[in-house]
Amino acid sequence: MKRALISGASSGIGEAFTLALVQEGYDCVVFARRESNLQDLKQRCEKIRENSCSYLVLDAREENTMDILENVIQDKQWTFDLVINNAGFGYIGDFKDMKESTIHDMIEVNVNFLTRLTYRMIPYMNQGGIFLQVSSLAGSMSGPYMNVYYATKNYVSAFSLACDIEFKSLGLRSLAFIPGPVHTEFGQVAKAGSLPIFKTIKSQDVTQAVKFALKGIQKRQRFIVSQPIHRVLLWCVKWLPQSWVAHIVANLQKKRTQ
Repeated sequence: MKRALISGASSGIGEAFTLALVQEGYDCVVFARRESNLQDLKQRCEKIRENSCSYLVLDAREENTMDILENVIQDKQWTFDLVINNAGFGYIGDFKDMKESTIHDMIEVNVNFLTRLTYRMIPYMNQGGIFLQVSSLAGSMSGPYMNVYYATKNYVSAFSLACDIEFKSLGLRSLAFIPGPVHTEFGQVAKAGSLPIFKTIKSQDVTQAVKFALKGIQKRQRFIVSQPIHRVLLWCVKWLPQSWVAHIVANLQKKRTQ
């Protein structure tokens, strides 16, 4: 039986991955902050297949979370075929208006926790195991008025590629999932639900996005883009001057902050 570890599984992409993987025959170990959501997710998984989901109530912002997680993994003698680094959040608004605590937490969750989880889980990966690092279209450009979030996702994409090259000698892979806007709770947290750029780039149903991701995992694609039209966008971003792209993003996103 294959086993997956999924962070940020209480809603959105993480929740959708969990349900899809249980359908695929995986046993899933999930964690997030909100126990009520995790209990509901476990019940839904159990309806698909008994004993298919275990959950832990953990906060990626807390310093001791990694130690707690690793202690449970050692106690249960779990090993993993797939680790999905999904925990993360965003913010829309002027950088000068952000709370310093929000900046700290965003970098802590989107960058530091993702990096440390990857590092700490290497010894618990089965041969041929895969890390799926959840990045974003934002990870290919600068994003004024969501600048910290965009910067963290640039890190995720670059980190994933570097890990994939290094992990070859270990018999492991690190793949980056590049979703565009999807219909999840994330947009509410980021205050970006009606952002013009979300209307310019058509939002995708989260279930469909996850289906694309699972196909990409099967094909071992280093960068898994969730919609074909997004490949065109990424091609344009690659060849346009970065300052042009940043100004375009700024013009689209500033309207939401006014």
